[in-house]
Amino acid sequence: MEPPKSKSPAKVIEINEPVTMTTGQDDAPADFETAIAATGYGRFNYILLLIAMPCCMTTVFETTTMSYVLPSAECDLNLSLADKGMLNAITYTGMISSAFLWGFLSDTYGRKRLLVVGFLLDSTFNVLCALSQNVVTIMVFKFMGGFVICGPFAVLMAYLSEFHSLEHRSRVMIVLGVFYSAANMLLPGMAWLIIPQSWDLDIGNGTFVIHSWQIFLAVSCLPGVLSGTCVLFLPESPKFLMSKGRNEQALAIFRRLHTINTGGRQEFPIKVLEDELALRQIPSTHRQGTGTDGKNPEAPAASSKGSKPASGLGEGFRQLAIMFRKPHLKNACLAYGIQFGILLGLNTFRLWVPQLFTIIEEYELEQQQQHQLSVGFPSMGAVSGQPHATLCEMLAYKVNKTEQLQQQWLERDVTKALIGPDGIGLEAGLDEILVKCTPTTEGRIYLYSLIIGGVGIAAYSVTTLLINSIGNRNILGCAREPDSPSSVTLQPATICFRPFAGQ
Repeated sequence: MEPPKSKSPAKVIEINEPVTMTTGQDDAPADFETAIAATGYGRFNYILLLIAMPCCMTTVFETTTMSYVLPSAECDLNLSLADKGMLNAITYTGMISSAFLWGFLSDTYGRKRLLVVGFLLDSTFNVLCALSQNVVTIMVFKFMGGFVICGPFAVLMAYLSEFHSLEHRSRVMIVLGVFYSAANMLLPGMAWLIIPQSWDLDIGNGTFVIHSWQIFLAVSCLPGVLSGTCVLFLPESPKFLMSKGRNEQALAIFRRLHTINTGGRQEFPIKVLEDELALRQIPSTHRQGTGTDGKNPEAPAASSKGSKPASGLGEGFRQLAIMFRKPHLKNACLAYGIQFGILLGLNTFRLWVPQLFTIIEEYELEQQQQHQLSVGFPSMGAVSGQPHATLCEMLAYKVNKTEQLQQQWLERDVTKALIGPDGIGLEAGLDEILVKCTPTTEGRIYLYSLIIGGVGIAAYSVTTLLINSIGNRNILGCAREPDSPSSVTLQPATICFRPFAGQ
């Protein structure tokens, strides 16, 4: 009987002995979400949100300033209700016309460059709009402002989200909502300080006149200048750099963010990033374990090919077409319908609130004057003959008054044409005799808008605290159901969307 074979002694591994059987986690290629989560959340994120405040103000100011200008500029520009509607809508016309262009440019040339150029160009068009002397010129520059601001408006959210991990991304989007509401409070405050003032700068005997509402338009361009200047000092989005195969630059930015957030006390744990270009070129079954440290010789060639404008634009349209084919068509239509309903209810109400308050103020003022003229008739009510008029009656009164003003302006222009050159210098007298137009600049108009903006800030603040525990889908449904009147169309769409939406 053979003696049992002796067992070989177990190998003892020293603590300091490197293990060569497996690859360390630090050497494994990391995707974007892993890398951005490793940078942490700290000082850089706070600085980024601080810079986002004037950026949000710029987008709100571009789309909302005209709504505060219309009541006071009505007499200076001879505005009809149709003119007011066009001035409110022309900015959105420019935004719609450039939506596809800015999406392509941001994916081709980067987020940072687009933000800087967009904010500075928007400020330039705002200054030109403030110097305009007629409705047509204002519409042209407001259209150009909307054309330009569409890019920063959309790219800002993507830019901020690409510097935050999934844990903080939803909350950051709600914080942006707080900033937008704060801008909606700041804007009426600025209008309250500037527009009621009797500031009129006459250059060339009435040829070039600057009113207080034009000064308000000029001041509203300051957030754009500040935004474009501040974004110059921020890094490019690492997500964009990785999509272009520039992993060395992306990794350097990740390390910089990690150093700022941690104070340099720890070393950034990730050494290698995934090669997203290579992952897009190989089948999905072979994607695991593919990475690059930015020195892949194929990456520059792929990046160069993907960065061509023609190929990038075509790729953008191909990606858009996918959303209108199965299996994405149903969910895309639901999401687009909900977004359309939300913006329809929000912007329609928001842009006409100052004008509605102005109509109410004008009606109450006419009512008081009517009572003063009818001291012997204490039973006489408001202008319409009723002690308490409805909003519809006030609107009808405003329409009739505007039509009367249009007739008066027409008679004034005809009289000026008949007088001819001999009537130079009589324009002011003709306005006083033939036109009875007094702009309404009561402080209560702006106070009401301030209150509405404050309510928005409170709602966003509560949502920020509850978003992670309640979920995006439930927040969307609960917030839209009590809304009126847009909830009539939004409730069915929201209910249909819930089974397909994730938390």
